[in-house]
Amino acid sequence: ISSISLSSLYSIYILIIWFKMNCTSSNDDNQHQHDFDLSYLQDLADKAAKEENPFPNFPIPKGYDLTHTRLTTTGSSSSFNHMEIKNVKTKGKGFHAKQDMDAGTFLLVSKPVGLVMEWEDDEFDEDDEDDDDDEDDMNIDDDEDVMTGNRRNGLLIIRVAEAIQNNPSLWFNEISKLFPREEDLDSLPQVWMCKDAQTGMQIEHAIQNLKQVKEFSSKDNDNDNNNDSDSDGSSISIVDSIHQRLPFIIRYNCLSVETAPEMFVHPDPNKGGHVNLSATGLYTFPSYFNHSPRPNVSRWAIGDILFFVLNQSVKAGDELCISYIESELLCENAKRRSRMLEMDLMDFEEENEDEYVNMDHCDDGNGNDDDNNDDDEAVEPVISLDVQDELMSMHPLDRIDEINRLLQQATATGKLTHSTKNHKNSDDDHHGEKDNSDNNEEDKDDEICIFKCDVHRLRTLLALTFDGLGQSTKALEEWKKCIDFVNQNLPPADEAGIALYVQGALCAAAAGNAASGGGGGDSQDRIAKEYAKMALFKHNLIFGGGVKFFRRRYAKEIELELRSSTKAL
Repeated sequence: ISSISLSSLYSIYILIIWFKMNCTSSNDDNQHQHDFDLSYLQDLADKAAKEENPFPNFPIPKGYDLTHTRLTTTGSSSSFNHMEIKNVKTKGKGFHAKQDMDAGTFLLVSKPVGLVMEWEDDEFDEDDEDDDDDEDDMNIDDDEDVMTGNRRNGLLIIRVAEAIQNNPSLWFNEISKLFPREEDLDSLPQVWMCKDAQTGMQIEHAIQNLKQVKEFSSKDNDNDNNNDSDSDGSSISIVDSIHQRLPFIIRYNCLSVETAPEMFVHPDPNKGGHVNLSATGLYTFPSYFNHSPRPNVSRWAIGDILFFVLNQSVKAGDELCISYIESELLCENAKRRSRMLEMDLMDFEEENEDEYVNMDHCDDGNGNDDDNNDDDEAVEPVISLDVQDELMSMHPLDRIDEINRLLQQATATGKLTHSTKNHKNSDDDHHGEKDNSDNNEEDKDDEICIFKCDVHRLRTLLALTFDGLGQSTKALEEWKKCIDFVNQNLPPADEAGIALYVQGALCAAAAGNAASGGGGGDSQDRIAKEYAKMALFKHNLIFGGGVKFFRRRYAKEIELELRSSTKAL
């Protein structure tokens, strides 16, 4: 070492620094690690969530290269360095990795072409008695098949049509390339109709307005390749093509948009929740992320801005997929997942990809139509938000007894038994509240097959109840079970798991504080630190921003008084 001059050591040092910078900078550029500050976006979301009827229109994050949010497709080429659009057997087109990428790699940020807020639909639903309005149905007419759809999708069709009118290139360069394309129309109904007649008329008006657009009328008069053709080969106008395709493009490509839905504070804007920002939108390039029951891409939102991040490492050539349903439903069987998708698809595992086909109904695998069997099969999780609210409205001790009864029944038989009544006058009792004064002869016990996530939801309510009673040790046992469920059944670094780790850490800290008076608490403190580290690690992987952004996003969640010692913690 003494024989090496200082100048030589300095040269070696510079060479090492140069090598590290050149190796890592290329990797960072390609993988778009999301290390920029998003706190100002969170500030906008916090402010908007407090408004009565917010309509977010947030800017793309500062420092993000806009060229990565606009994808110019010519065949299968794209402007992305790290992913490309390729044909996928039985799925159409989808994003694929162009290189090996690590978990936490930032893939895409996007704003919607059109957005419909949930509160817009809720205002309409207050006077609407059709409980199934959120679903699209297949109604077969005498001469043609017709699909009827909900008002929310109808409003989104209007918004997107208006965007196309203001910027016709949206249709030519982006929206027209989405599924269903012209070659896909033969497998779909000929007509989509909105269940709400007034919205349907507004859709027709918005489409007819497109005929005034110079770009559409001029191309309608030109016999060039921009004109579409119907099934018999005859030329149809661009506006007619939009009229036929746009409703189906919306139906098959719209995405739910929720800001921090994993947090327990989410439903209450007065305590910092963002439920008022919930919406449905059409995002053109994110539509190329196909669905998978084992997604390798996570999506999350701040206002109307959607972010897409790898939740696990991928190899070059791997398809990049998200989940179209809630992550806690991904552990259910293919039949249930397919039913929750509402996409006319059977959601098989990747090893059975050849069986992933368009279907008008679900089959149980034995050739039996799902509509004609399994009367006791729940079509959605039994422990819904309404059931959870009902349980949480009970006295805590009664709630514990009822939850334990349901858990015992669910884990022993896989079914829940509950008493139902045939209410002859449902208009007088919209919520189905029991009336024990008469008609007792109509009571009967129904058994319903539960979803796996039903047990998880019950355990979460039990943990919250024990925490609220100050029984931190019992609560911690339930939080552990909830965390185990997430780790075993949900995608890696799922946002729901982050929220559970946070509550588990706070609960363990409370248990440690309570035990320290008696000379104990070391094991609880260790668990608290372990859970806090896992929450931060997973949060940084998906949301980025390190400790600063974690504290920013979870500030109100940690302040939520779920346990008596919250402020001290």
